[in-house]
Amino acid sequence: MTHEQYAQHKRQLDEPLRAGIQLLEAAHQAQVRALDFVWMLQSGTGLAAPPAPVPDAAPREAVPPSARPEPQVFLVDLVAEVREALPDLPELFTGADVSAALG
Repeated sequence: MTHEQYAQHKRQLDEPLRAGIQLLEAAHQAQVRALDFVWMLQSGTGLAAPPAPVPDAAPREAVPPSARPEPQVFLVDLVAEVREALPDLPELFTGADVSAALG
């Protein structure tokens, strides 16, 4: 095996690893957002608990401020929409019921 072949095989191994790590991080972030949402609904405050610190496995590229969404505004609007839909939901409902009620 030449050094070039070795490097190519190593890159082929590293690429799915990076993709898997990104998927795992995205899944974790989705779970944290869901937990924050449940906290907001149950606490009735409309404010999320402080976000849990997430250790970075690798440095990430900086996202320009203009490309970042406004999560607080989005979450406040979403909580308001869910609260509006609550009277129309059955006593026992699922996330799918909420999604259907929100459109």
